Amino acid sequence: MLLVVILLGAVAGAIVPQEGDISPERYAAWKAGNPLFVSVCELAGFTRVHRSWWFIAAAVLLAASICFCTLARLPRLSSPGVKNAGSALFHLSFILLMAGALVSKSTLIAGELVITEGQTAAGPLMGWDRRGRKERFWPGEPARRVTLKSFTAVRDRKQVATRYESVLTVEGPDGRRTDTVLVNHPLVHDGVVFLLHRYGLAPRFTVKERDAAPGAEPMLRSYVNLRLVGKGREDYFLIPGTETTVHVRFNQDFAAPVFEVQARDGQGERLVSGETGIPGVVSGPGLEIEVDDLRYWNRFLVRRESGKAVVYAGFWTAVAGLALRFLPLATRRLEG
Repeated sequence: MLLVVILLGAVAGAIVPQEGDISPERYAAWKAGNPLFVSVCELAGFTRVHRSWWFIAAAVLLAASICFCTLARLPRLSSPGVKNAGSALFHLSFILLMAGALVSKSTLIAGELVITEGQTAAGPLMGWDRRGRKERFWPGEPARRVTLKSFTAVRDRKQVATRYESVLTVEGPDGRRTDTVLVNHPLVHDGVVFLLHRYGLAPRFTVKERDAAPGAEPMLRSYVNLRLVGKGREDYFLIPGTETTVHVRFNQDFAAPVFEVQARDGQGERLVSGETGIPGVVSGPGLEIEVDDLRYWNRFLVRRESGKAVVYAGFWTAVAGLALRFLPLATRRLEG
């Protein structure tokens, strides 16, 4: 019965979007489109299956049952015979697997970090967890510093990317490490995995009023992370302290980049419009927008599973137990 409850819960968790596993925006849009269905799922705990009381209770009861059965068989390790030892090891592996799964689930960090070339992000891992979990297990965990030193997209003659390389430096409790991160070749530091997931352009914009006094501070001077890679893509950003948005398009020529820039006020009226390379300026009646540098931003998936080693130990214990359990039978058949 417990296995049936856990199986049904796993199926529900795979079918129903899980709160915390998708972005808050996507979850809100799904809920807005299916208000009654989502309300029922939330009431039943189907939107957070692995954190619901009924799923946890079923898992705990099943774990307790298996532990009692396993502990009852452990004395067979001292009994003569390879077969009995194999049976005991196989049952012992269940305890290790469940312990590893519990530790991994309880201490799992599954987040993401967006960082621009030349910049450093600092903070505890929990600050990068996209699920917004609280630090219940390591409240005093020291901060880590992550610096993206450079990013290179190697392209062929047709401007098609064939290789992505990020040079990343991570500083933490176990020291400092610098390595080149490739797609499917993450950097691992102190048990934390940094996997390159996505990249984009980060032009440096300087926005100022055309009639501003000489030496006045610009309205904006910063690298802005934009999603512009891909034909027809457009992105925008808001000028701080105003309702003016700057819309940007990219010509997809990484060797000679050109940006189409438009600034619009809160009513959608166009204030500035034009194209510029790097460096270059687009001017209008009231604004002047300069693009003087281009860097890249990277999104890294950040993951830590502290119980993985215990899970692996449980797996190999199960393999050894099965081998010892059936080795005598296989030997007798070969001899016969």
